[in-house]
Amino acid sequence: MDDRFTEGGGSGKPPKWVLRGEELLNKSTVLLEDLNGTEQRLKEKFTRYKNSPAVIKAKVNEDAYAKSHRSELNKLLAADKSNNRFIGVSSENELLIRVDNIQQINEIYKNIEQVKRHGKAISGIENINAFEPDIIMEKVEPRKDGKFVFKVRLFDFNNFQLNDSIFKLFQEFLKETGTIDFIKTVKYSNELMIHEVSLESLDSLKSFEDFSPVMSVEPMPIIEVTTDDFFIERDIKIPEPDDGTEYPVVGILDTGIADIPQLSSWKIGKRYTNYPEAVLNFSHGTFVAGILNFGDVLEGKEYTGTKGFKIFDAAVVPDQSLESISEGDLIENIREVVEKHSDNIKVWNLSIGIEQEHKNSEFSRLGVALDNIQDENDVLIIKSAGNCENFLDGKPVGRVTGGAILFVH
Repeated sequence: MDDRFTEGGGSGKPPKWVLRGEELLNKSTVLLEDLNGTEQRLKEKFTRYKNSPAVIKAKVNEDAYAKSHRSELNKLLAADKSNNRFIGVSSENELLIRVDNIQQINEIYKNIEQVKRHGKAISGIENINAFEPDIIMEKVEPRKDGKFVFKVRLFDFNNFQLNDSIFKLFQEFLKETGTIDFIKTVKYSNELMIHEVSLESLDSLKSFEDFSPVMSVEPMPIIEVTTDDFFIERDIKIPEPDDGTEYPVVGILDTGIADIPQLSSWKIGKRYTNYPEAVLNFSHGTFVAGILNFGDVLEGKEYTGTKGFKIFDAAVVPDQSLESISEGDLIENIREVVEKHSDNIKVWNLSIGIEQEHKNSEFSRLGVALDNIQDENDVLIIKSAGNCENFLDGKPVGRVTGGAILFVH
């Protein structure tokens, strides 16, 4: 969702795509029929949750999508100037409008019936429907305790008090279901708060269908680290840091770095971790630290020209065989360590993530969170794009993923 519909200028002459005569009347009839069905659906939602606003969506055709047409569309769908109910625009070019009561639907009825006055807006809208939450059930795997973890996004109604009230209603709604447990709220960014919930059965997802403030429900990605055997064992002389040289410092956001001779002299400070050492497995973090510092040495070629880095060990991921970690957990762990050390460490490396390809139409939620952490702490987080094994089968390179890197023994 975004708010790309900003005001623009233009002449007073109607565009060529604006309907007239019988075509305009027919279009208004179609929208009135849409609105009738929408009204019935909203009545069901209001009956079930009286104190909660609902949301309608109006599909805008390509002709009317220019920014200059926003005012006409708003007059048709949200005429009350003292109560701005425009929320934003979906990825499907749908205007999203908050509806507080059925009376506001009746106002839209009256506007659509005034075909001459609202001809431009009527021509520019393909259909009007009640918004239904996007509930995704693909690639759902239970945690070790058998429960399913989902992330819920609520609408931002552009009103702090209303949003706060909706969040309290949301918590009450979860308790009333008796089958969905609230875990926590994770700050992905100032504009994106994700609510983590758990449920014992996927059947409980149906409860979200009538709670209008819910925008989307999708599985909470679990951070996975897998094994690989691409690498050949060989003896290599590893350089030591020069006492007279000041090296750049890089924070390694990973599984932890083992205290081995090849890396110990390059490490600074005490390991920062959110987990007891008993549930840490240092293999992946150690591998990443070695590649960071000795990549050219290991390859036998000068690819980077760097002469080494001092490394800070931030163990933000536990041993996957002992404890799982969700995307929300990872974001909170990273935010915590970066905020604590941002004055001294300005560059961080993150070579772990989720094995999910990004959609073309949106940024990854993890990417949004990392951008926010960077901005708030004035740091740079170097993020892996993910591994691709397609070359083994002669296939084309795959899409950028959530950044999962392979776990090497």
